[in-house]
Amino acid sequence: MKNNKDSIFQKWLWEPELLRIFVAAWILIPGALAVAFYPVLGTKASWILVFALMGFGAWIVYGIVGKRVQALRNSVPPDEGEPVDSLIVNGIIQSPGIALLKKDELLLIPIVGKRVAVPLADVKSVRETIWYNGSLLFFKKGFWLNIPGRRRLGVAVSNSSAASFRKRLGLEQETDGQDAGDDL
Repeated sequence: MKNNKDSIFQKWLWEPELLRIFVAAWILIPGALAVAFYPVLGTKASWILVFALMGFGAWIVYGIVGKRVQALRNSVPPDEGEPVDSLIVNGIIQSPGIALLKKDELLLIPIVGKRVAVPLADVKSVRETIWYNGSLLFFKKGFWLNIPGRRRLGVAVSNSSAASFRKRLGLEQETDGQDAGDDL
């Protein structure tokens, strides 16, 4: 499959296109099941609608996250480069945010926590993985950065953005997909 950045598979869950699909599924499917089971279960079928609350919860939480990521993306001046939606791990804090790959540094701006500017010259080694901080990344790539004096720093980006990160971080080929986060 080609890594088209407009593909639904290249989106994060907080992006509006994917959020609409996710929420619609969590609201429409329980609604349809409640209607279908009403003749059999009667009013007990309305308990199926509790799952619709999960859709509303996701809409609220991921909607807020999406607004904050969008605000971060809009705060970057156009001459600084193109910000990329990402999942950032700094120490033990994992947060959505944006990654900005400049000429000589990587700028990670999470929605929670401090922004991190990493000079590319300070990066000792980089490991690429699809297992990221204990979870499997679907259609995404994670990069664990080994920087002297820093315990853990990672950034995950969509596959469509991974090629530029791979090139700038000095990775020429993909790794085997093992989780590199535990040994950094």
